[in-house]
Amino acid sequence: MPFSLSERQDGIFGLLYALGSMATLLMMCDRRDLGTAVGERPPSAISEINWEDFAGPADTSEAKEFFEPNLYIYDAYPGGIGFSEPLYRACDTLLNRTLELIRACPCDNGCPSCVGPTVDRSERTKEVALEMLGRLCGDIQFVAERTAESA
Repeated sequence: MPFSLSERQDGIFGLLYALGSMATLLMMCDRRDLGTAVGERPPSAISEINWEDFAGPADTSEAKEFFEPNLYIYDAYPGGIGFSEPLYRACDTLLNRTLELIRACPCDNGCPSCVGPTVDRSERTKEVALEMLGRLCGDIQFVAERTAESA
């Protein structure tokens, strides 16, 4: 992706904000009923990346380039209140509706209606979130258009 590490991180948080908003609408619940978090995918035994190469200091830029985030949306109450399973089953709907939400927003860089306030984020938060979500949704036409625009 043609974005800096910082822009990608902001895009991840913007995407998670939008997913949380759409999940709230789909589950017809209060925003506080769902929690969100970003975690890193742990390395697997079949990973193509040699993780031993990154055994040095945790703040090396090379190690950070391989950050593979997982986005989590979960019941915010201990024991849950029943949103996780139906939300899991509606994953495709959640992703596609979130893509529609961000695309339909008339703002340029992000706002509380789509990827959240961008005061402390990159001016490209919305663009990065759209790129990531387009790829997740398998929106080949969208990815092709974005690639052509950046060429």
